[in-house]
Amino acid sequence: MHPALVPSPDAEEAALEAKELNRYLLAKSFFDCKEFDRCAAVFLPESVLSRLLSAKSPESTSSRDKGKASTSFTADITLPEISQKSLFLALYAKVISGEKRKDEDSEMVLGPHDLGTVSNKQLLAVSRFLERWFEERKATEPERPPSHGFLEYLYGMVLVKEKNDTVALDYLMQSVHLFPWNWGCWLEITNLISRVEQVCFSPSSKIRA
Repeated sequence: MHPALVPSPDAEEAALEAKELNRYLLAKSFFDCKEFDRCAAVFLPESVLSRLLSAKSPESTSSRDKGKASTSFTADITLPEISQKSLFLALYAKVISGEKRKDEDSEMVLGPHDLGTVSNKQLLAVSRFLERWFEERKATEPERPPSHGFLEYLYGMVLVKEKNDTVALDYLMQSVHLFPWNWGCWLEITNLISRVEQVCFSPSSKIRA
């Protein structure tokens, strides 16, 4: 059996996947029909992402108040309980929806110097959600099996688009360690590295060396 089709070894993840099966099939149908916003809304209503965008990020505060802001940011937001499989589909659909709308907006641009003003408006919401998701996972990491690797891949893609190449490379390296068969992830890595030392001495490589 292909590794992507193997049931999750995490009993909690497997239970969530079984519970979400009907909704997952609905969301996948929307995705196949290129109804990306509808696909994402099956698991992530717009209100959930709006709360993340309206919350004050710790990075935007001064160093004196950073600890207080981080606690508030953590306490005020509760992520929905969704399997990694469904979460990846929903967030990936959001990214594609943003790219599609970006291309449509680019067609309305009058001159070549205005191209830089058009951006994927969904990236910030997806980035905030994944940042929060990984924070929660790190807090309980000793008690849980390894991630499937696809959310690391998606977060790496988003960080690349946000020009945060160093952190993006680390997450992409984590992804290929967890799921080496993701060719798209390898392509993202090859676009980021300029010398072999970047891979050999990346934080994720050291952890697993």
